[in-house]
Amino acid sequence: MGRKLDLMGRKEVLEKMDVFEAQDAQLRQEVESKDRLIFTGPADWTPEQAEQYIDWRIHLVDADVAKLRQQLDDLTAMRRRWLAVTGGRSKVLGNGNGSGNGHDPEGV
Repeated sequence: MGRKLDLMGRKEVLEKMDVFEAQDAQLRQEVESKDRLIFTGPADWTPEQAEQYIDWRIHLVDADVAKLRQQLDDLTAMRRRWLAVTGGRSKVLGNGNGSGNGHDPEGV
């Protein structure tokens, strides 16, 4: 008996879910028809739309420039730390003998 009631309860819930899904689908269609965007080419833009587009593009470029400046600042700071630690010597130009002065005593 308990199992039958449990199944009946589930059936009612599922039926209500179907009703809600149908209402949700109908609401989505109404919203989509109201919010439909029409894309036009730049020749069809009003001066205000063109100005908004230009401002948006400037904003994107400014954001990219800010990112690049931050990367440059980070790399510059890292390079300064490296130069401070190594005393200005480059790790690429070493001769491999560990003396660090760049002079090869065997090549004299």
